[in-house]
Amino acid sequence: MSMQRRRFGTDQKATILKRYLVDKVPISDLCDEYGIKPNQIYAWHVSRNVLDEDARAVACVPSRSANPLFLRGVLTRLQQWVH
Repeated sequence: MSMQRRRFGTDQKATILKRYLVDKVPISDLCDEYGIKPNQIYAWHVSRNVLDEDARAVACVPSRSANPLFLRGVLTRLQQWVH
């Protein structure tokens, strides 16, 4: 019997990351509480850092000279983060 894949919304991911990074809740406690593996929390953390860097980069680019390929990549990563 295979396990059904769980989906966490953006708010849930942010809450779990906040508890791990700010509140210093041990990752093992969070994994037990939410039924996930540590590598999932680390993946969210890395994805969040990439998105933050992309957001800063987009904010620095004037809208007229924005590279459409770069912006398409940012949009793709945002869509992956949400799903």
